[in-house]
Amino acid sequence: MNTKNFGQELDEIWNRIDHAATEGKFSHQATIEIRKIYLGWDIGTQRLARRGFGKWLHSSSAKKRFDALSLIEGFPAGEIRQDLHPLKSKLEHKGGPEAAFELRRICEILEKFERHS
Repeated sequence: MNTKNFGQELDEIWNRIDHAATEGKFSHQATIEIRKIYLGWDIGTQRLARRGFGKWLHSSSAKKRFDALSLIEGFPAGEIRQDLHPLKSKLEHKGGPEAAFELRRICEILEKFERHS
């Protein structure tokens, strides 16, 4: 993968996989497939991917945000915590079921990071 356009390439991978998951009516397929691809990358590419997943937390797509939350759960806390705290603050002031779900997931992930640090 080209590091200069990595974010765009990562988005294209997600779009392709998410489209197949939607057609197959298997909503978690995108997360599973992207995790498999991620695990096959070298350490440097995985680091770039983690940054990209952090950006997905701010996507306008609820499905992409859901996948990002599922993917980042096992990442090193220091790399992702900086993306979670501002998003947590934003979601605390936002209404609706998506915001409530995402806020709960972020709090769970942050608590997990705290227990393991």
